[in-house]
Amino acid sequence: MDYQFLSGGSGSLTDGYKELTSNRRDNPYPYVGWFRTPPIKLSFFFDKTATIDKVKISVDDLDSNNGDYCRPQKVIVEGVDYIFPPNPAGTYNDGPYEGVISLITPVIDKKVNMWLYRNNRCSWMAVSEVEFTRKADIIQLVPYRYDMVNGGVMETRNGQELSFWDDTYNPFYSSRKTYVLLSGGKGQLTDGYKELGQSYRDMSGPYLGWRWATCCQPDITFFFGKVVVIDEVRISVDDPIDQKGDACRPVEAIIGGKKYPFPSERNDGEAAGPYEAVIRLGDLKGDDGGSAVIESQVRITLVSNCDWIFVSEVEFHAIDIDRDGVPDGIDACPETTPDNTSNIDANNFGWNGNDFVMKTGEGRDVTSPVYDIQLTKGCSCHQILTKATADNNVRVSDVGCTKNELNEW
Repeated sequence: MDYQFLSGGSGSLTDGYKELTSNRRDNPYPYVGWFRTPPIKLSFFFDKTATIDKVKISVDDLDSNNGDYCRPQKVIVEGVDYIFPPNPAGTYNDGPYEGVISLITPVIDKKVNMWLYRNNRCSWMAVSEVEFTRKADIIQLVPYRYDMVNGGVMETRNGQELSFWDDTYNPFYSSRKTYVLLSGGKGQLTDGYKELGQSYRDMSGPYLGWRWATCCQPDITFFFGKVVVIDEVRISVDDPIDQKGDACRPVEAIIGGKKYPFPSERNDGEAAGPYEAVIRLGDLKGDDGGSAVIESQVRITLVSNCDWIFVSEVEFHAIDIDRDGVPDGIDACPETTPDNTSNIDANNFGWNGNDFVMKTGEGRDVTSPVYDIQLTKGCSCHQILTKATADNNVRVSDVGCTKNELNEW
């Protein structure tokens, strides 16, 4: 069965498992290997048009100096040559790793062709996984105010007092008072500074701290001034090592009324010191599944099983995977690509990737002052007509939308 042509299915190359620990000699099973072969062509098929700007290939680079296994010499993706990137940790003989190839021009298609070229110094080329990604646009959402109970004061074992107030909060009349309500302003929780280096024991300044036994768990309401879509919340906390229950990361975050497990920095769940936790609101499973928060304000409560919680920053993001300018939480058409506006009929409309344009009788594209991608909820004309066809048996073509079709949508 060696070197038989495989077609019509999928297997270990796209099963999600990247072998980044054991080399091909010690553990051959996750790998697909080719021995002294000419360039290997791989064709990957998607059930819909995908936009790809990165290819990640997990390989073994075991023993290139002795001619055994080593990484590919180069990769060709849709006709463009790329030198296979070396392991960031070294040059050769570094074992398995993931090579990340950033495409010069994104591939927008239902199929991707790739050729792997073996390094002539080596006999074998071994691959455990191939992954295609596209960097999503991340839109940061900055609240104009937040309301909460101020932080507290900790007395250390040597009798010193460390204050964990929001002392940059404006209006500042209560910012240096312990456990009083702060309202109508904002301070260091949204000032952009994340303390990811030092623990609260080393520097109290960047941290706000709340003691459960004396006051409360952190309960903060953030206001944005308009309805926003929040797909992701990032919370910078201290998870101090060897604190024996005095302070630790939260175990749960209640965001918009839904409970999310607070992510640990380490896979084993052990304390890791200061870090930024990323909570994706759509990742919550079960009957009470998570979803983007679409509101003008959001309330966050942090729950802990320790005496103290320390936070240095809270960030809010909207995610726009297809980069059409419409956050995923309200995007009616994922994977939007521009219409081919060169084909649209006179007086019809199409989306060119930035604006909706109308084709004039002279063949010019004129930007519409009425229609935009936000108004169509992230849908191009082709997507609008496709969806209308499924519902109402309306025509589908690339000649653009009429004014009536856009208005109905």
